[in-house]
Amino acid sequence: MHGMQKLEESARKAREKKRQKKMAEFSGARSLVFKLFSKIDGNERPFLDTTGQLLTAIPDLYSFWVMRRQTLELVKKKMEADPEFTLSTPDELERAWKQAEARREAELKKNAKTQENAGGDAVPEVEVEKMDVDIASEEPAVDPKPSEETCEEVPAEEKQSEPSEESAKDEPTPKSYPRPTFDEVIDAEIALSEAALLSNHKSYSAWNHRRWCMEIHTNPPLDRELKLCEKALTIDCRNFHVWDYRRFVVRSLKRTLEQELKYAEHMVKQNPSNYSAWHYRINLLMEAGGTISDEMFDKEIRQITEVCVVNSEDQTAWTYVHWLIEHFFDKAFASLDGLANVVSFTEDSGLQNGEKRSMIVFYNAVNVKVVKSFVKGEKYVARGQRSPVTTATSAHIWDIYSTSTIDFLPSEDQINQHFSVKTPSPRRIVNETLIKSVFSKDPAPMSDLVKDALQFFLETCNELMKENDESNPWEICAYAHLLPFVNGTSDETEEIVNEYVAKAKKADPQRTEMYDTMLDRVHLINGLNQNALLQTIFEKEVELSFQLNDYSLLRLLGGLVRLDSAVKTSQRAWFV
Repeated sequence: MHGMQKLEESARKAREKKRQKKMAEFSGARSLVFKLFSKIDGNERPFLDTTGQLLTAIPDLYSFWVMRRQTLELVKKKMEADPEFTLSTPDELERAWKQAEARREAELKKNAKTQENAGGDAVPEVEVEKMDVDIASEEPAVDPKPSEETCEEVPAEEKQSEPSEESAKDEPTPKSYPRPTFDEVIDAEIALSEAALLSNHKSYSAWNHRRWCMEIHTNPPLDRELKLCEKALTIDCRNFHVWDYRRFVVRSLKRTLEQELKYAEHMVKQNPSNYSAWHYRINLLMEAGGTISDEMFDKEIRQITEVCVVNSEDQTAWTYVHWLIEHFFDKAFASLDGLANVVSFTEDSGLQNGEKRSMIVFYNAVNVKVVKSFVKGEKYVARGQRSPVTTATSAHIWDIYSTSTIDFLPSEDQINQHFSVKTPSPRRIVNETLIKSVFSKDPAPMSDLVKDALQFFLETCNELMKENDESNPWEICAYAHLLPFVNGTSDETEEIVNEYVAKAKKADPQRTEMYDTMLDRVHLINGLNQNALLQTIFEKEVELSFQLNDYSLLRLLGGLVRLDSAVKTSQRAWFV
């Protein structure tokens, strides 16, 4: 027993010593990289060699990939300015030239043999099994050297003569060997990224660098890249880095939406739990303009219903259905921009720290540049954003501060065209039509084709609930989520949804809060449409006392309502 402990301790010390050695080696290499990069002009080759060795072993060193790209861009500029500039050594240039000559001669022999066979008797073709060669490391074919046992005496007239003085003059001198093009330099980068991905096939940094290589290459091998993606997805079908890279490749190849939807469908059928494939399908539809036609929606719903029936306990397909329904019925609002995207503009009657304050609410999030085109103030604060506002910051609600007047810039004619309610000081300008559409109690507008598809889906959910004895929450949730779109929102709908939410919580008590949130939208829309409450909030500020799990549903009413002070929630600051 004591001997075993000594062996374990000895092994631990050996591992620690080995680790310390590797850390010291890495630290030294890292210092060398930064030293070379600080004086990169003239040190391009040593820098690329050093980082290449490190990135092959540790692909996630993102900064080194960035520095490498900057170095290669410098190399590109030098090659454009001086055709003689090269990163290659004389020996490498000579070796590359000889390999190119060998390939050229082999091609000439092959063409000559083909022409000879075409002129004489037909030569039977011999099938040769091709080996699966790594695309990044293909070498020119070279005839193997014959063994002594199989060598035969070659007639003198067939022996290759020694090169004459004239032929020797044709061979280039070291200074005149052809220089690699920049595309050939990038080809080496592509091979490096592939070697890095063999160390970690989920390295974002390596995939990102490979994408950069394709973007800077004048003739990128995109067809090969598509095959590489397919091969990588056979190894790990859920590798979302590969899916993202494939999306870039197919965009560059201009493959059709139908082609890629068919590929995604193929991958889903192979593995219905492949969330990355479903997400890829979502992105395809979004990148196609985000518009899903009635025919496409009908086809999608019916196809996905089949997957849900076969794999009813798998959440993945149900999640896709949820997104599809939300996106399809939100398409009219998702395209809002300009003044039509403004929900409300509200002035605050008081001062805060000597400053006036106003609030503007948008349906789709916008950046500060858009806000300034509608409101003139001194300071713009994105609601819910803790970091300083930048041009990239987008938000639905913006607070505007100023020591003088805050102006809402649209003209009276524009306001009259888009807004139906205006009140005197403090001003409250409200897009009544938009708010009534968002919180409408009526069924969602849809064609008969879409309605038939949704009825088919609802009936399928009911059948699955009976078959599974209401033990599976996914079909229960799908039914509760879809019912208000088809039947509209009323007391009866709210009661049914409440019943189904209770069933879902019973089947899956761990997600109780998530299921309660499903009821919030129905509860809020039904409540706003009772007792003319929705109309009241257009005319004056209203205090709401709704109990919600998801208070973000009140975002569009941010400039019109205040929460009941008795409701304790950390999210109240979003709306007060």
